[in-house]
Amino acid sequence: MTNAKHSKGGINVAEKDSSIEFWHKRLGHLSEKGLQILSKKQLLPGAKGTLLKNCVHCLAGKTHRVAFHRFPPSRRSKVLDLIHTDVCFMRDKTLGGASYYVTFIDDHSRKVWTYALKTKDQVLDVFKQFHAEVERETSLKLKCVRADNGGEYRGPFESYCRLHGIKLQKSVPKTPQQNSVAERMNRTICERIKCMLSHAKLPKSFWGEAMRTTVDLINLSPSVPLEGDVPQRVWTGTEVSYEHLRVFGCKAYVHVPKDERAKLDDKAKPCIFMGYGREEFGYKLWDPIARKIVRSRDVIFLEDETSEDVERVEKKKNTAADPVNLEPISPSQMHENVEEVVHDEPQGALDQEVQGEEQLEQEEQVEEEHPLSEPRKSTRDRKASTWYSPHEYLLLTDGGEPEYYQEAMSHEDKEEWNKAMQEEMESLQENHTYDLVKLPKGKNIT
Repeated sequence: MTNAKHSKGGINVAEKDSSIEFWHKRLGHLSEKGLQILSKKQLLPGAKGTLLKNCVHCLAGKTHRVAFHRFPPSRRSKVLDLIHTDVCFMRDKTLGGASYYVTFIDDHSRKVWTYALKTKDQVLDVFKQFHAEVERETSLKLKCVRADNGGEYRGPFESYCRLHGIKLQKSVPKTPQQNSVAERMNRTICERIKCMLSHAKLPKSFWGEAMRTTVDLINLSPSVPLEGDVPQRVWTGTEVSYEHLRVFGCKAYVHVPKDERAKLDDKAKPCIFMGYGREEFGYKLWDPIARKIVRSRDVIFLEDETSEDVERVEKKKNTAADPVNLEPISPSQMHENVEEVVHDEPQGALDQEVQGEEQLEQEEQVEEEHPLSEPRKSTRDRKASTWYSPHEYLLLTDGGEPEYYQEAMSHEDKEEWNKAMQEEMESLQENHTYDLVKLPKGKNIT
């Protein structure tokens, strides 16, 4: 059973009884060992059991050759003492046209940052952005960067590092083991992207959104070099929360603001969950109808449903028993067949009479302009008039909620409306949403 509630972060979400499989999905197909560590720390509310069944998406995305023996990883003593970086190429382009992503990893905390790139020559630009952000956040100086011998880390990149006193360590050509931290992280990110896209049943063009969500989840997951600690906690020094996590690619209903819908429109629209906002609060979602990313904090999640369920709902809605053609008619199409009557919405008998008069006026105008031309016959198929169903009549007669103060005060539930308005005003005052000031001279209250 799914119930809507307010989480501690102030975001409206839907709460669901969670098994260890759900937390496995919420954490972007985290390993069983990582889930056990978080479960022992009681950081996964409602998690049941610690044994994870075989996940077909993990088998499809994570299977690889047996690794060679390697020495235990070592760490620097402070954040920003060393940053590992590498560029990864993806065959499929993102929705924004990116074909690469660059990774930056702090050696001490093992926190990860990624940036999607259209070309490799953008590496320096995003590194400048990363450099400014991390130094401002930590009040520390970046000391060393370790990269491979790729061309994107030569020339201007070397000059920038020298200018800012950053030591640049580059691996020997064709020796990726010397940049193993970044190489392994790129492999981990790619595997998790495959798992999440497979489970969400999304096309490969969504790998950019899956990558950003994957990195957010890696920073919240136990790390072997940290002996089970979490990168985000080591980086910030504060405990992390998992209550806001939801299954990537699941179906979600997003509230539609009142000014963006008509009275009879749905108050929520089905979308696909894409991840978590960084610069803004709330969740990121994909609107399959508008084909764009939307942000909202008023979301109800159906974590056991995927993008296929969203498509099924839209197909069912589009094939409903309504023979009316809702496609817009261009002016050129209207002049091609002057005699035909275009129905933009279901019409009753009175509407037919009105349209009949308009049709006669159009025919008279045509006869005056071309008195010798023969009247053409419409080639459009005629359809019987569509009558409103009882359900549609009910929607038309439903008054809905009051839209004006006077309407609310004359409503039979005016006491409840008055109480709701008082509570809203008290909330605005408590949050210091506005300040009362004196009216400037010469100005009127409108």
